[in-house]
Amino acid sequence: MPGIHGFDDCRTLKRSPKIMVIPIIIFSVLGTGIDMMLDEKDKADAYISKPFTRKILLDKVQAQLDKLS
Repeated sequence: MPGIHGFDDCRTLKRSPKIMVIPIIIFSVLGTGIDMMLDEKDKADAYISKPFTRKILLDKVQAQLDKLS
């Protein structure tokens, strides 16, 4: 997202009582170490490293849907 820092957006969304229950999946070239950049309460629910496959995307989305039910 050019000009917008996704970590800040994630932090804002995770701190909003109305939105914090919606799962957030971050797509990044930074890889799995990305979660260390955020406080525990501000972390996304899942991370996908770029490039990714359709299967990886669908698996991550399904995992989040399973957590909600």
